[in-house]
Formats: sequence, C-alpha cells, structure tokens
Amino acid sequence: MRQLLPLIWRGCRIKTCCADSSNPVVDQLRISHEDYLDLVREIHKLPRQRETICLDCKTTFSYLTLDTYVKCPHCGRQTKTRSFGGYNEPQDVIEAVLAWLGDGPAFDELMRRRNEFFDRELLDESLDDDD
Repeated sequence: MRQLLPLIWRGCRIKTCCADSSNPVVDQLRISHEDYLDLVREIHKLPRQRETICLDCKTTFSYLTLDTYVKCPHCGRQTKTRSFGGYNEPQDVIEAVLAWLGDGPAFDELMRRRNEFFDRELLDESLDDDD
C-alpha cells in the first residue's frame, strides 16, 4: 500500500488518507482561483516525457515526467529526476489525482466517461469545421 502524504501547492492544502490503497479520500481542498489557474497552466505546460544525459556514459534517453528515478538503458546508472520536499511540483498533483482515481471497475468507468467526453469534443469540433 502506498502512503499518501499531505500535499501543499501554493497555499492549497490537500490532506489525503487511505482506507486501502485503491481508495484515497481527499478531505480538504482550499485553493484560490488564481492559484487554481496557475496550477492548471503548469500541468498543461508539463511535457509527458523528458530527456536526460547519463553522467557516466553520456547516453541521451527519454523518461516519463512522473518518474522519480530512471536507469540509463546503456550502463544502468540510476539518476534522481525529481525533488523530494524541497518544493511542490505539478507532478505531485497529477500523482494525487491518479491515486484518487484508483483502479479496477471504478477506474474503468472514469476512463469510459473520459473517452465519451473527448469523443463529443472531437465531434463538436468537426461539426464546427463544417460550418
């Protein structure tokens, strides 16, 4: 079971607790409208993948932005890619949301709704293009 810690983002305090590993409960969320907009902008700017260069063998390779540690595919050197506790990153919010989503049937239902939403958006865009 993954331990969820309180998350603080620019004055926003999200306390989480787990009854079990698939069902975290967000019991408090306070965030100003401006901070909310800043957070959304930061998440939108966040790349899904990043590149790094191994300090040992100088191999360039890509890794997922949410990865905290990565291993060089050539020499196996492990590198830390994210900070711990120094400051909050948009990745922390994404991880909190992913933990909240859980897995199993509830997650499948949320993904079905997400796909329906994006399918409607694409349909609406194509209808607008026809005008």
